[in-house]
Amino acid sequence: EVKSLERKKSKTKTKKSSKLIPILLIVFSIIGLMSSIYLLQIHNKESDNPSVCDINDKVSCTLLAQSKYSSIAGIPIAAMGIVGYIVLLLTAITHFHKLKENARQKLKQFQLSLASIAMLFTIYLIITEIIVGILCLGCLVSQISITIIFILSYIYYFKQ
Repeated sequence: EVKSLERKKSKTKTKKSSKLIPILLIVFSIIGLMSSIYLLQIHNKESDNPSVCDINDKVSCTLLAQSKYSSIAGIPIAAMGIVGYIVLLLTAITHFHKLKENARQKLKQFQLSLASIAMLFTIYLIITEIIVGILCLGCLVSQISITIIFILSYIYYFKQ
C-alpha cells in the first residue's frame, strides 16, 4: 500500500512538472504577442500619443518602429512577430492535448525548431538595434520573451 501511494505521488509530481513548461511557454508567448501588437501600432502610427517607451533619442520604440529597419521586404517586423507568437502560442497550447508519445516528441521538436528560428531572428534584431544605436524597450520585452521561450523549449525537449 505504501509503495502504491508513493507511486501515485510521484506520478502527480511528474504531471505537475510536465505542465509547468507549457504553461510558461503560453505566458511568454502572450507577453511577446502583446509587445508585437503594441509595436505594430507604433509602426502604423495608430496613435498621436507618444509611446510609453520613448525616453530620448537613444531609447525609443517610435524611432525604431518607424525607421527603415522596421520592415523586411515591406513586411513590418512587428507583424512577423505577431504571426510567430501566435504559432508559438498555439503550439504551446497543443502540449495539453492527449498525444501519443511519438506525436508528443514531434511536437516538442517542432516547438524547439520554432523557438530556435525565433531566437536567431532575435539575435539579428539585437545586432540591428546596436548598429542603429537605438534601444527599443518594446523590442526588449519581445527579445526577453523569445529568449525564455527558447530556453524553456530546449529544456522541455531534452530534459522531459
